[in-house]
Amino acid sequence: MLFGSNEGSKDPHITSPSSLPMYKIKSYGTFNADTIIKTVTFNNFVSNETACFASQSVFVRNPHSSDFIPTQNFEYVTFNNVNEDAMAFLEDPNPKWINPTDCIAFDCTAPSNIVMLFEKTKFSGKIKPFDKNRNF
Repeated sequence: MLFGSNEGSKDPHITSPSSLPMYKIKSYGTFNADTIIKTVTFNNFVSNETACFASQSVFVRNPHSSDFIPTQNFEYVTFNNVNEDAMAFLEDPNPKWINPTDCIAFDCTAPSNIVMLFEKTKFSGKIKPFDKNRNF
């Protein structure tokens, strides 16, 4: 799940049902954040479905992340046997987030503004690597 940045936080050990799921965001996003993920290997995402037909992807956004998603910076990442169909699932913003009473000065469009930067990335394994000429 992509990293986020929000004003509020939760206790690491949830004690009430209203705090579930752990990744549910109940505060506004903060707009001065950055991430860096280094030296990670993703192995064997050969399909965007598991053997039990559940969806899977290397990257997904938090379904409650509406305000801001910081730039996701990756260095020295290896994708080993990762099919491009299983790389990311980044759905459109929830139409209910177009709500000036909640989003103050603008609509909550964080999912439309995701930036993921990769440096020194390697692709390996039996699955054909990405087509470098493909437009995403």
